[in-house]
Amino acid sequence: MPNVKGGPFARVMLGAGRGSKQAEISRNQLMGRQWAKRETQILSVIESTVGKVGDLQAIAGKAMPEIPSLDMPLLESTVEVERKAS
Repeated sequence: MPNVKGGPFARVMLGAGRGSKQAEISRNQLMGRQWAKRETQILSVIESTVGKVGDLQAIAGKAMPEIPSLDMPLLESTVEVERKAS
């Protein structure tokens, strides 16, 4: 440990500061891993939903109304984001 003026109390405070910085880094890494897992789950649900809608459209044909939130531009931007993340 570097030579710290102020005695043992200053050394303890310096050590506590380093520990809190390491704890913050660990929390950030954990949140990054959790978000990556959630993002994968969300993309899986979106792909599954789109597949089910496609199946229903194949069965029902023109009788099935359009679903605006499943338009291609939205899906293309999702795929682009996924490609950039890979």
